[in-house]
Amino acid sequence: MIFRSFSIIAAAILLSLGGDGASVSAFAVTEMGGRGRVSSLSMAETAEDSGTEKSKNQISHLQKKLRYWKQAQKKKETEYKSYQLKKTVEHHTKPVYRREGKIDHYSMRPVYDQHTERIQTEIWSIKEQIKVTQAQVHEERRVKLVEKLIGDRLARHDEELEQIKQEAALKVEEAAMKVEEEHELFIKAKAEQERIRDEAAMKLQSLQEESKSRLTEKERQIASVKKDIREISDLLQKNRNELQNKEVSLDSLEKELHQKEDILHELTRERASIRALVKQSWRVLKGRFKKHILHKDESAADESATDEPTADSVDTAATVESEPADNVNGKILVADGQSFE
Repeated sequence: MIFRSFSIIAAAILLSLGGDGASVSAFAVTEMGGRGRVSSLSMAETAEDSGTEKSKNQISHLQKKLRYWKQAQKKKETEYKSYQLKKTVEHHTKPVYRREGKIDHYSMRPVYDQHTERIQTEIWSIKEQIKVTQAQVHEERRVKLVEKLIGDRLARHDEELEQIKQEAALKVEEAAMKVEEEHELFIKAKAEQERIRDEAAMKLQSLQEESKSRLTEKERQIASVKKDIREISDLLQKNRNELQNKEVSLDSLEKELHQKEDILHELTRERASIRALVKQSWRVLKGRFKKHILHKDESAADESATDEPTADSVDTAATVESEPADNVNGKILVADGQSFE
């Protein structure tokens, strides 16, 4: 209710500052309650009906003058149109001629005189006077309406203020009850909070002990793993050393193998040369032996051409013929039982 009273005062301030009457009236009517709104509309109609006779007569007189001058303006426009029509006819009937080497064309130009200017001035002046008079009438109506609204609002102010006091007392009682309820809820919440805090402390302690035992177990497992890692590292180092020793021995064996391969190649070359020498010696011995046998046969034939060969000569010939067969599997047998490849 107080705020509505303030709205009426604000409307009065707006009016004093030169605000629009329609806006002030709308503001005042909007801020009113149901009954006030109906009464404000009726007051607006009353203020409108009770306009000053002086202002009405003045506006009516100005409107008559405005109609007179508008008729004069219309007559002047009709005369000017007739003048334009006449000039147009003259222009179309006028022959075209040259002036200073150029074709002269007639062009219409508006004609103004003092009478036309006076008519326009009077019309503008009368319109402005009508606007000012209407504004004055509207201002008077607005002032009366606002004064009436302010009076009605101030008349109901005491009743509304008493009602507001009662409502405020009721709200104070309700607020006191709410404060008491909130205090009880606060006590209960505090007790619940302490209980939850104790439970949380106990759980935290148990969790700390459990985590400590787990940490100890993890440390023991880590120590065991570190020990295993050290043992594995030592074993790995030992195996690495053995591997290095074996690599060294393998390198020495490879060198020895290369040396033996070189000796084997050398022996192979010597064997090939000895084999060639043995073959050559065998061919020489074979040739000499054949020559010896032939010479012996020739001498024996000279001595007894008809005698039969003896057993010694047969054995010797068989031996000579069989000696090339002693070369078996690439080996050559000699008299002392040795063999050459």
